[in-house]
Amino acid sequence: MQHDLVIRATEHPDGILTLHLGGVIDAHTLDRFERRLAEAAKQGVRSLILDCEELRYVNSSGFGELIRYFDRLREQGGTLVLARVAPKVGIILEMLGLKSLIPMASSLDGAIETAKLGPAAAPAQPPAAAPAREEEGAPGEEPAAARHLPEERRSRIRAVRPVLSTDKRTVVCAFCDTRLRIGGEGRWACPACGAPFATTREGGVAFDWSRADAEAVHLTFDVTPRALAGFAGLIEGILVERRVPHARMRRFAREAAHVCHLVAENAFEGGRKGPLHVLALAGPQRIHLRIVDRGRSLGPDAARVFATQSRLFLDFRYATVEEHLNVTEFAFAYAGSGVFVS
Repeated sequence: MQHDLVIRATEHPDGILTLHLGGVIDAHTLDRFERRLAEAAKQGVRSLILDCEELRYVNSSGFGELIRYFDRLREQGGTLVLARVAPKVGIILEMLGLKSLIPMASSLDGAIETAKLGPAAAPAQPPAAAPAREEEGAPGEEPAAARHLPEERRSRIRAVRPVLSTDKRTVVCAFCDTRLRIGGEGRWACPACGAPFATTREGGVAFDWSRADAEAVHLTFDVTPRALAGFAGLIEGILVERRVPHARMRRFAREAAHVCHLVAENAFEGGRKGPLHVLALAGPQRIHLRIVDRGRSLGPDAARVFATQSRLFLDFRYATVEEHLNVTEFAFAYAGSGVFVS
């Protein structure tokens, strides 16, 4: 891979700046990317558009920088928008769950209109009626797990977007494994560790993986018997380090690989089997897997296809987030009795 990064700037009215990116953002070019974002901040840019049409690759540190600058602009009343994202970069954004956090546009004109809105969904003051909490309580009640935290940490434990529905669901923090009861769509922070995440109206959860202290592995592979065996071996290696009993370790690794097989068998036609994009996050008590494919949607057939796996794994979910882009997620807890913890 050629390590180059070309950055051109276009200024717009209302404090909006477009940076046209070409090449790659990796260990060799990250400093230049960070410096250009810092320069934009010094210029007093309110909202930033990153034109990614000619961007071929972004590493995990580059995505982390995007999230940090996105948060910084939101705090200042602006926003960051990604425009004309190439499919190879877009699939990684989906794999990391960042499409639920960062606005995207298919054209520069659309990106400019989005940038003019700023954080339109965010109120001036976070609503007191929508805190992230471990158990249900009175509206506006502060989470019990947050009361021991310093004030600057406690201030993060609120939604920064209006809640659009009152349906509650359980979300397990990917970093500290705290179980949270969340209502509706919004951006949140875990009351126990402060980890930021977002929930969508459709039930998706997107954690800011760049801030994880846990071990994260990104994989892209065509689904072949040899590739699945290698994937299962990698999962086994992670679980060996966490001292998971041999029988449980082997079964989880085998069933995780079988999920990849089922996705490929049902999402792709004509003998084509991939590629799949996988994110594995090994936290202190559990491992979380997120699988993204660009095949056909399984729709209502998903319940039948994954009937066994949905009972074996924690938090098993399948969703089509847009045409030809599907996400399968599940987790496995290291501790507990039985083969899998439910």
